[in-house]
Amino acid sequence: MLGGSVLSSSLVGCNQDVPSDAQPDTGSMPVDLFPLNVLLVGTSQEADAIVDAFALISEQPLKLQVVEPQQSVQALDQLSACDVAIIPQSLLGAAAKQELLVPRSEDWIGKLNQQFGTPFALPASGLGRWGADVLGIAVGAKLPARLAADPQSDCKTWQDYQLWVESLGGQAAEALAPGWAGWSFLNRCASSVSGAWLFESSELNPALSNEEHVAVLQQLCATAKHYDDHQLTPGQIEAQVRQGKLLGGIGMVTAAAAANAANAADGAEQAAQARIELSVFDLPSGDARSVDGSPGDLSIAAFKPLLGHYVPIACLTTGCRQNEVATAFIGWLASNQDTQSLHRRCQYLSVTRSNSSEDEGLQPLTQAPYERWLQTKLQQRSARVPMNLPGADLYYQAVDQAVGKAVAGALSAEQAMQQASEAWDAITDSIGRDQQKRAWKMARGL
Repeated sequence: MLGGSVLSSSLVGCNQDVPSDAQPDTGSMPVDLFPLNVLLVGTSQEADAIVDAFALISEQPLKLQVVEPQQSVQALDQLSACDVAIIPQSLLGAAAKQELLVPRSEDWIGKLNQQFGTPFALPASGLGRWGADVLGIAVGAKLPARLAADPQSDCKTWQDYQLWVESLGGQAAEALAPGWAGWSFLNRCASSVSGAWLFESSELNPALSNEEHVAVLQQLCATAKHYDDHQLTPGQIEAQVRQGKLLGGIGMVTAAAAANAANAADGAEQAAQARIELSVFDLPSGDARSVDGSPGDLSIAAFKPLLGHYVPIACLTTGCRQNEVATAFIGWLASNQDTQSLHRRCQYLSVTRSNSSEDEGLQPLTQAPYERWLQTKLQQRSARVPMNLPGADLYYQAVDQAVGKAVAGALSAEQAMQQASEAWDAITDSIGRDQQKRAWKMARGL
């Protein structure tokens, strides 16, 4: 618990920082008579989870408005009417373009860190940033991992991974369901491509059709032939490995997976399966091209994760009227202070900060295998630049559809990447190439 005492506060506009004499206090949470208006891109069940968990540590009333993830772009029309917005990072560029979010000062960030702990290096290095401005705080940063029932399995490269999948006789999976195939492809690219990332040049020419990206997709398609099921999400894969239905694959823990595991524990045999402890490993890595240009012979490269388009960012909006309360709410969301039950009920929320004590900052905050692995990975600083341009969801959809067709055998890898590249060019031109060129610089912190 954050403590039993409660502080009252007056309304402070979110374009202002908390007054310098308002010292953060880990034993109290500010309260205002007016409800804190929160816009959540998520589900009504996740909204209920946030309200329930926050009520345990604060008397501050919350009023949550929900926009389903499939209609996330509609959230932009409602941002100015709320105090806090919890949006996927894919919307950050569009919100920044419309000036719907309030940049936060270094002083504000310092006070947040003092009360709720120092952010892990990886989410702090790029998430929520637009150019030189901090527009939001990451309140989740889940990464894909290689999951296995066998703790002795070893896959340093993607070629090793394919051989391992073959040895499992179809009892493995990668997230290839609609909406996730492009994510799986980009995660492979993140650890394999040594050249241009996403775009070739400042002119925003797509890099997807170059040799490296095509080779990555060829290898993904070759491995996918050994999967029995191409319609699984990352959370479903994690749940099925933990339940013993799969022997391995690439996935991550989500709230839906946890619920499925609980349902699977009704029978004695299923309960035993649900208690299987996952072995969690980094994704394989390497260059997807061999010496002769064919896919498969990979050289080892450093683990360089891609924080996905779904990563939740909590922001103060231009319509915010309760800075102190909103700041405390955001800090709590990102912390490990009485948020364990919340994270179990929300797909993408996770701890993104160390304990408040410096001595505990580098120690895992949980004993669960995936969460323990994740918190270790979030300590590193190197990551791929996420796609958060205006229209990011359109870019993701284009590559997802192309990869799905290649995995299904409807297109060759070359044809799929050419199709995705042409779609990206069309999206860029429809939004405005000069505008998108500037946005891509901002997304990279330039």
